[in-house]
Amino acid sequence: MVIGKTIDGSYFYAKDGLWGKWQKWILLIISCIIFPLFMGYTMRIYRGVNPAPELNDWGGMFIDGIKLLIVGIIYALPVIYSLMLCFWGVLLWQWLHL
Repeated sequence: MVIGKTIDGSYFYAKDGLWGKWQKWILLIISCIIFPLFMGYTMRIYRGVNPAPELNDWGGMFIDGIKLLIVGIIYALPVIYSLMLCFWGVLLWQWLHL
């Protein structure tokens, strides 16, 4: 099954990248505080680096994290716009029916 191979692959990817590497764990926890760093590390994983990427080039990871944040905001704009329209519509409806 394809699902089994995918789960197997993701398990061994994480195991090879993090098992017994306590320095990497500490650096990943620290990078979670500064979220663009963690998003930059995630971006490296999205690019298909195999085995799991090392935590170096902090400036590049920060820039990649900012880029990923901007793309996420752009993709969220239609949802935000739709929610604002619904909210304003409910407020207008409540105001007219008082």
